[in-house]
Amino acid sequence: ADYVYARIEARRAGAEDALFLTTSGHLSEATTANIFLVRDAPDGVTELATPSLECAILPGTTRGWILDWARRVGLMPLEGWLTSRDLAEADEAFLSSSVAGILPVTRFDGRPIGDGAPGNWARRARADREDFVASRDA
Repeated sequence: ADYVYARIEARRAGAEDALFLTTSGHLSEATTANIFLVRDAPDGVTELATPSLECAILPGTTRGWILDWARRVGLMPLEGWLTSRDLAEADEAFLSSSVAGILPVTRFDGRPIGDGAPGNWARRARADREDFVASRDA
């Protein structure tokens, strides 16, 4: 029921979805999806970061696929304790679920993420996931 109310409140605020935080203020998940951030790590590697399973999230089959995909395409997958600031400062972000697939996140708390447009990695993840699902259904 909390997820339903959170989505209703998000829509009232002009957003498509809501993000849940842990009791310690770390990112957890959206109402029906996992969240991923793309950012440059201090060592120059591009990270694909997502909240740790310890952040009260559901593992999700699409989440697992994305973490494997990240390794294949040259991103460094990171599961950890992420904050709202990490999201606000990310180069790009996206949500994933088995029903909706991969959805770019372009704004957070009224401000753009990155340049405010769907990012290249989010678009690539979506296309690659759609190809994977289509090949599995063939």
